[in-house]
Amino acid sequence: MQKNVIENGIVTSPVNQIWAPEEIQGGSFYSHLLKKVHKIIEEEGDWLWLHNRISNEKLMASEFEILSKKFAIIFKSLKLEPGDVVHLIVGNNNYFYPALGGIWILGGIASLGDSILDSNTIANQLMETKAKLVICVEETANNAKEAIAIVEAETNQTVHLFSLGVVTCVENILARFDITNENKAPEPFQAQDPKTETCVIFWTSGTTGSPKGICHSHFGQQNFFSLAKTQIMSKDRNNPVMQTTSFFHVGGFNTPIIALEKRQTDNHLFGKGFSNKLLLEVIIELKPVNVALGAHNIVQMAELDILDKVDPAELDSVKMLLPSGSAVPPSCVEILKKKFRNLIGVGNMYAQSESGMISAGFSISNLGMVWPHVKVKIEDPETGNLCGPNEEGEICAKTPYMMLRYLNKPKETQEYFDKDGFGHTGDLGFYNDEGFVVYVDRMKDLIKYNNIHVAPMEIENLLQKHEAVVDCVVYGTKDPNVQELISAVVVKNPKINVTEDELIDYVNSQVSDFKQIRGGITFQDEIQRNSTGKLQRRSTRKWAEKHGKKSSKIAKK
Repeated sequence: MQKNVIENGIVTSPVNQIWAPEEIQGGSFYSHLLKKVHKIIEEEGDWLWLHNRISNEKLMASEFEILSKKFAIIFKSLKLEPGDVVHLIVGNNNYFYPALGGIWILGGIASLGDSILDSNTIANQLMETKAKLVICVEETANNAKEAIAIVEAETNQTVHLFSLGVVTCVENILARFDITNENKAPEPFQAQDPKTETCVIFWTSGTTGSPKGICHSHFGQQNFFSLAKTQIMSKDRNNPVMQTTSFFHVGGFNTPIIALEKRQTDNHLFGKGFSNKLLLEVIIELKPVNVALGAHNIVQMAELDILDKVDPAELDSVKMLLPSGSAVPPSCVEILKKKFRNLIGVGNMYAQSESGMISAGFSISNLGMVWPHVKVKIEDPETGNLCGPNEEGEICAKTPYMMLRYLNKPKETQEYFDKDGFGHTGDLGFYNDEGFVVYVDRMKDLIKYNNIHVAPMEIENLLQKHEAVVDCVVYGTKDPNVQELISAVVVKNPKINVTEDELIDYVNSQVSDFKQIRGGITFQDEIQRNSTGKLQRRSTRKWAEKHGKKSSKIAKK
């Protein structure tokens, strides 16, 4: 891999020449995308675009435009105007993208809701966006109904609820398709300024508070996909695409759209009905080169015995595993390389919903090559000065597809962007002499022991190497004498016996004194993660504080 370029404390890509930002064709992201789809179908014919491997529902590429137009006609009859918001809580339903198309034809804004959120959080999102319409599925209908009741009780806002498919006491919007003539759809909305007008709202994971709306423009979305399709997924159109990631999160949102632009079939498995057994069955059937997975799915494959029951030859097609949500522990990567015999590596991709992709590679020691036309700097969080090579500070990034703003949060937006347009990621890291950025941990997650900062991920990676540990999370327990004690919650392999003291000895014998586990280890059946596989440190810590206890073998303070 080529080294990144370092100039005046700024790290950039060595291959900027392979891509350049391009202007929107047609005035909106939808129109730009549709032109590309038209060209592919005209030149090469139609193809199977989406295949839900849980429900076995399928969608052809040509249906994207037809169904988008039907949605647009229906939404227009419901008085959707340019700038109005439709909130979708539909998981990985195949109609997700045509619904987006219908919203965008009218100049509306799509708000992409996490399907596992509770009614209070959904209600907050509806009030933040002033959503006119909510689209749900059976699994999300009850929370959607409760959320709308909360909104209408607390505000003057009226919200209409529809479903994709049959749901009790909710109108099935798909039932209107038979009486809707797509040829009567209006011409697609033309944004006056594609660089500043919002077309989609993602949401932060809420791991450090209530989810914040992340507003992205037509221009930003177009340029992310324009670059991403040159960097992500196989260039061979005959290679199938697989993902276990969610459509509503930026990490999974891009895969079907890239597949649409590259004439590929996206086989997706997410939500109710998912199992590791089904995942392996689909891998064996499709024989994909790349598989996009939640990081937790990759860890489970490494730590549990599910792969031991599979003939290794059945997995030989897989060359790259692409995780989303968090990094995969190095110990798991080494295990997977033995089970996937042709595996080049597990992707180490660094991105945020706010910034899009920043860098990517397959090294377990760094974040790989900075993407074209992306700039990275490391900044001292106290002084704001630039850090030099191997000096830790906050990772800041500037991309051609940055978010516009946090929804209704000018203070947080101002705190995120600096005067030069760099975004403060909240991540601690450094770049080495070769310009490769090294991620240390989330700054807010750092444990402070006797005024020394300890990165939880370092201890987690060490714990993960123990054969009895399936999953773990490390956090700080408040202590008046030393500030915080390093503590952990561990999921054990049910086939291997291990005690708390044995695991503490295992870690403490390999780390410096200030990194030793002094707050004990609590065992749990599973670690709480959100729908993208990201660790829920706050809720896990609260659970451990309530149910856990300090170890009987605590190292001296």
